[in-house]
Amino acid sequence: MQYRLRQFVSATQGLANCEFSYKGDGYKKKVREMSNAWNQTRRIKRLAVGLMTTP
Repeated sequence: MQYRLRQFVSATQGLANCEFSYKGDGYKKKVREMSNAWNQTRRIKRLAVGLMTTP
């Protein structure tokens, strides 16, 4: 059901087009940004599931 929510964005959306170098200082920043986006999506999903199960 949470997949029907408008604010839900797949964590993998755009990853096919995501190209970045594994070298240099920008690498760690990009990995951190992707990790944060993934974790935020998981938190939203958990919240949505929690809201559906509470009376």
